[in-house]
Amino acid sequence: MFTMSSFTHYQPTNDQFPTEEAPLVRTIELIPRTYGAVAAVSSTGAIFIHNNNYLLASFAADSGKMLFNFGKSSFYASAKSGNTIIGTPPTDAQQEIQEVSASGDILWRVPVPAHPQAVTLSPDGTLYASIGYSLYAISPSHKTLWHRDDIERPAPAIASAYPLLTPSVGLDGTIYSGLKAPAIAPDGTVYVNADTGVVLAFSPSGDRLWSTSVQQNGLGGLSDPVVGADGRIYVISGRDLVAISPQGRALWRYTAPVSSYWWWMTRPAVSKNRDVYLVRHGLFCISEDGKEKWRFHPDTPGEDFITPPTVGPEGTVYLPSQGTSGGQTYALSPDGRKKWSLPLQTYSGIPVFSNDPEQVWVTSNGNVAAVSVAQQ
Repeated sequence: MFTMSSFTHYQPTNDQFPTEEAPLVRTIELIPRTYGAVAAVSSTGAIFIHNNNYLLASFAADSGKMLFNFGKSSFYASAKSGNTIIGTPPTDAQQEIQEVSASGDILWRVPVPAHPQAVTLSPDGTLYASIGYSLYAISPSHKTLWHRDDIERPAPAIASAYPLLTPSVGLDGTIYSGLKAPAIAPDGTVYVNADTGVVLAFSPSGDRLWSTSVQQNGLGGLSDPVVGADGRIYVISGRDLVAISPQGRALWRYTAPVSSYWWWMTRPAVSKNRDVYLVRHGLFCISEDGKEKWRFHPDTPGEDFITPPTVGPEGTVYLPSQGTSGGQTYALSPDGRKKWSLPLQTYSGIPVFSNDPEQVWVTSNGNVAAVSVAQQ
């Protein structure tokens, strides 16, 4: 069952430390004002926003003026060129993955059989797309390298009993059931999670290496997989955080004391020092051996953390809260101390770093805020 239990008895563990002075914030007024979340800030100075009508649009970071409205298109990834990878609207007869510029120019397009629920761009430029229960690999030259179909599709009896079993909610508002977002390990291994509670590993050439079942603790199924620098795979299963070795062996399982109904929006985050972060109303920091190090709850009982955090290059953890008062954006030190909080409502978005690592970007009241985090 989903649990909405109060978190007031889980107070910050390091709130005895003084809070640092809040950093400088530069506000970019969007024209027109757009309520949504920052998807990316490109190297060419464009801000991509998903708004509350599930539309994707780009804005100039200097003036805030809209550059292009992509309509009901899904944002997937930022390319090194400063362009972005998107999916065409799910209602289009011909579905495509495209690279587009902030001004709307299409650089290339690859036809796909259906609208992808997720696309991951690997460091070598290969695209891995989850399309229903199929996994596609697309080369940097925009050719389909391979695809594996009907991966771990739930049996009809299971699917009919749970018609929305671990669905993905697309940026266009469409609800999908199928594979989660692929994750790429440092050695190129591709990991993907299925509705059946199974984590699968594929080689870069498409060979199935292994699969392991992760028993689900609570309704909601598995999150997207996340790979740490050491090659470990982390996945959230209901209330549990599970660590899996690169060979497919479950290493440990941590069970949070509270669950969340926002299960489709959350996934773990991993820091350079191998700490793993789990959001379940509050934020839990778990060590690489599966032990809880600390937990943190927002400032007021009316706030909740419901989206994954962003871990900065220096280890600071940035995450938004949602609440009746509008929510805030928090910065926490690696030991769980609150560095600062700002009344910036991110509309369920995740704080985004641009190519300038000294700025983190969030939305705020229909505009965009660039928070200076130099020397944080």
